[in-house]
Amino acid sequence: MNNLSTAKSSYLKFLPSIYRGTDEETAVLFERFLKIFEKVLTGIDDEVEIEIEGKKTKVSGISEIIDSIPKYFYPDNAPIDFIDWLSKCIGLVLKEDWSDTKKREVIRKIIPIYRMRGTKKGLEEYLNIYVTGGVSIKDNLAPLQIGTTSTVGVDTIIGGLPPYVFIVDIILAVPDPKAIQNMQKTVKDIVDKEKPAHTYYRINITVPTMRIGYFSHVGIDTLLW
Repeated sequence: MNNLSTAKSSYLKFLPSIYRGTDEETAVLFERFLKIFEKVLTGIDDEVEIEIEGKKTKVSGISEIIDSIPKYFYPDNAPIDFIDWLSKCIGLVLKEDWSDTKKREVIRKIIPIYRMRGTKKGLEEYLNIYVTGGVSIKDNLAPLQIGTTSTVGVDTIIGGLPPYVFIVDIILAVPDPKAIQNMQKTVKDIVDKEKPAHTYYRINITVPTMRIGYFSHVGIDTLLW
């Protein structure tokens, strides 16, 4: 038996002296009895461990568990198994290929972004979480033009007043057709959810290329490697 298990119960001091026992044998009995409640309620550092799903963990008291609850709501301190649940509480979808550090960072930044909901800056900040190349949003107040592609219900409306249209410009760092398709769907889902109800939009995806005879800007429409 180690010295921790023979340590006196801290609850003993709360009892009147008459309950502490008049002899050593009675005192030890009271201490052991009180340590049962102390272990359950406030915990005792007696190095006792239990095995849960193959992992050994310390047996904590109820008050210790309650005191640890706040850490679960801070992304930097929450256990990684709790991160997905935490993201669902704030309406955020985490990408499976993100690292644990990235997931924590996104959750930490999303609340200030939510305060800008309904604004151009807020939507840009939100989209830039998911788009690695970069996203910018600009207003499009130009009328319908003949010879250009227009999609009814997206950037064109027939009859009535012209809608408020904005353009989502996306720059992808990797010219991968599958990545472009996945990114377009991701952006569309986010914009449909976050945009003001009376607005319409168009998505432009730019893949960095370099062509002789045209202007190219490194980091904007051109990558060097």
